[in-house]
Amino acid sequence: LKMQRSLHGDRNHAGVAITLRKLGDVMAQTGDVAQALKNLQESADVNDSLYGKKDHPNVADVLHSLGKANQRAGDLEQAEQFLERSLQMKESLFADKKHPSLRLTANLLDQVRTLAQKGFNDTGKDIFDNMDAKMPASRSISGIKVANEIGGTHESSRKA
Repeated sequence: LKMQRSLHGDRNHAGVAITLRKLGDVMAQTGDVAQALKNLQESADVNDSLYGKKDHPNVADVLHSLGKANQRAGDLEQAEQFLERSLQMKESLFADKKHPSLRLTANLLDQVRTLAQKGFNDTGKDIFDNMDAKMPASRSISGIKVANEIGGTHESSRKA
């Protein structure tokens, strides 16, 4: 982040937004959800200044990450709102409705809705740690390897 800011100064840049999002993802994964949400919101603010109201993969990715961080915080209602916005944006961006990033967001949204239906609001971190332990760090979807904990983004996808 320091390097991105030293390169781009005070002006908003996509590299800064992406770095903030990835840092937020790591912070959420390691349990510092408050700092994760702060980094992710700053990433969203930078993206907003860059892209405005236009659909963009970076915006969809940070919405996904905000959904996941709110899920970890136990705020399933907020998580669902962010994930719905991310999914809608990805559906408008990707012609292929089987795009790995789109599918990851749809799956996480289903998971959040299931938890909410079962009354798991305000459950705390332990339930999500148990889920993470059962999920592989990455998985292959249609021959494409997708990182599970980096928000399922287009930039984390690589040919297998």
